[in-house]
Amino acid sequence: MVKQQLKHIFLRELPDIKNFTSNPSGRKEPRIPDRDRQVHSKYLFDRLNIAWQQAEKNKQAVAHSVREGVYIEFKSSPGYDLITKSLEEMRSKKIRLLNIRTEGDGDTAVTYATVYVAN
Repeated sequence: MVKQQLKHIFLRELPDIKNFTSNPSGRKEPRIPDRDRQVHSKYLFDRLNIAWQQAEKNKQAVAHSVREGVYIEFKSSPGYDLITKSLEEMRSKKIRLLNIRTEGDGDTAVTYATVYVAN
C-alpha cells in the first residue's frame, strides 16, 4: 500500500480508540398492556363470534369464486405494540395477515392489522 500525503486534510488531534460494539439488533421487548389473559381471550372470542354473525347476516363476507371469509381489523391500545405474528396461521392457510399500518407516534401510536379469516 502506498502512503499518500494529502495536503488539504489536517488532523489536529490524535484519534480516540474505542472497542467495537454492535448496533442493537432491534429485538426489544414488546410493549403490551397488562391484562387478565382469560378475560381478554373471552372478549376476543366473543368479538370474533359477533363479527362472524354480522358478516353472515349482512352478507359482507368476502366473495371469492372458491372461498368465503371475513376481514377483521385488529387495533392496538395507544402507545402499545400489536403482536402481529400471532394474527396469522400459515400452516392451515385459513387466517392470513393482509396489512399492518401505524397511525400516530410515541405514546399515541396505534397499530392496525387487517386479517382475512376463511370459513
